[in-house]
Amino acid sequence: MSVASVVSRTLATGAAAALVAGGATAASAGTGTTTSPSENSYQIYRQVQHSGQFAASNSDAGHTGSPRSTTVTTPDGLYSFQVPHAWQASAVPPPTLPGSGLSESAYRIDNAHGQVRAHFIGGFYGDGASGPPVHHTVLDTAALPELTTPAGNPVHYVFEAYGGGDRLTFAARIEVGPVPDDGTYPTSKGQVPLGENGVTMFGSTLNPAGVSTLSEARAWMETAEYDKLKSMLTSLRFHG
Repeated sequence: MSVASVVSRTLATGAAAALVAGGATAASAGTGTTTSPSENSYQIYRQVQHSGQFAASNSDAGHTGSPRSTTVTTPDGLYSFQVPHAWQASAVPPPTLPGSGLSESAYRIDNAHGQVRAHFIGGFYGDGASGPPVHHTVLDTAALPELTTPAGNPVHYVFEAYGGGDRLTFAARIEVGPVPDDGTYPTSKGQVPLGENGVTMFGSTLNPAGVSTLSEARAWMETAEYDKLKSMLTSLRFHG
């Protein structure tokens, strides 16, 4: 699946990642359209991540002990996170807004096989937009007590599925607040305000071609690759 198709289907639904940030059900968007500044910024954000196979490789099958990791700290010193052993975090051009006054940084994170597994953006000029309420099936969640928003709201990790029929999307990201008990809430863009530096987006919308059912997703959660992804996303720290 090309980056363009990932971007277009995301914009077509108004949904987000991954983050970090939610994903979007498969859909196509027309060409030659004019996008708003918000859409343009989000398109850049989505281009940080290329699609890859969702299922773990054989070498990542099964749980292992805590893997060795390396610490990635952004050049401004505001953010840091732990990258699993043999994974690679590569700096990429962040979305920019002239005159915003934000300290911007962005990374693409590949697994040991060169498959993109996550994306990070710090100092993003979030637009606060979200789609209409959608039912989400939460497969895993965890509080990140080290992080809170300027308003004092908690930050959580979530791995979930949403969509319908054969168009389920699976996404792992950090998000503001716990997921509602009924699983119904707006399709957020995973925009987490941290400090006075705009919003942070950290997560992964994984290629739904690799896992198409909830049972397959739950089986993937038993692999070392899932452990590594969750450990990395929940390791985020803000030093502002």
